[in-house]
Amino acid sequence: MKNEGQIDLNLSSLLKFVSILQIMVCHYDQSFPLGQAFSIILFPGCIAVSIFFFLSGYGLMESTLLKSTSNWSFIKQRFLRVLMPLLIVNGFLYTILCGIFTLNFSINTLLYRTFDNWFVQVILLFYLFFLASFNLGKTKIEKSLWIFGFTIGYVYLAWFVVKLPSPYVNAIMAFPMGCFYALFRKDIAEKLKDKYWILLLYGIIMLIAFLGINHVKFMIIREIFYCITINITLVILNIFLLNYYPFKNQYLIKTITILGVLSYEVYLVHPWIIDFFKLSSFNKNFIIFTFISIICAKILNLVSLRFLNYINKL
Repeated sequence: MKNEGQIDLNLSSLLKFVSILQIMVCHYDQSFPLGQAFSIILFPGCIAVSIFFFLSGYGLMESTLLKSTSNWSFIKQRFLRVLMPLLIVNGFLYTILCGIFTLNFSINTLLYRTFDNWFVQVILLFYLFFLASFNLGKTKIEKSLWIFGFTIGYVYLAWFVVKLPSPYVNAIMAFPMGCFYALFRKDIAEKLKDKYWILLLYGIIMLIAFLGINHVKFMIIREIFYCITINITLVILNIFLLNYYPFKNQYLIKTITILGVLSYEVYLVHPWIIDFFKLSSFNKNFIIFTFISIICAKILNLVSLRFLNYINKL
């Protein structure tokens, strides 16, 4: 098999692009309804987030297996990559807003606004879980058990003890799944090689399961089910289809890769663009909104990379 089940840059970029587009549609539709035609994109939102968590866990494990670093280097690189764009966009926008509305602004306010983001809180926490699991586990199985154990413990505490909102919980099971797949992708790909009947059987089972899961009363169970099944589906499609029918259009590959790389920055800036649209008489067209979000995300990406390169040289 060509890549032994590897999720390459082209596929991960495509998945990130489609996922961030779905998230943008969900958020945009809340302020400017897009109509019934977009209803299929809006359901369920946890699928898009679960793909991000799956790819995050997968990419983290793949890169760490290829190139081991010290614990401090790991924390510095990963945390700064998440926090730097957020600090920049919040610092820039809050400085402007405070200047316009003569509001009091402080570093404490900036830090509070930066960390007051459920996705950032969860992904940074799971970076620490990953680091602990990687150090505690001596074998692949032990590493997997540790990260799944941390995840189950987190879900229990977050949902049943602290009673955090559902976004903190519903898609996070995808993270250890991504780690697990990175560890065992060669074995999984070899086991499934040429067994196309598995794809058909899985499709039938999932169709029946999706019809039945809607009758479950607890939303958290339904959303965790969506999270798990959508990522298993991606793995199977990657093994069966994309290894045999890879991307061929180089221009499309380049475009998708650029958009996929900018997905995190688009996630950060697009809520601000929506707020800007609310306050202005600007043409509230989704295509224009998407274009502006991508341009702003590209600028943010360039600025944050400059800062990161400067910090790494210190």
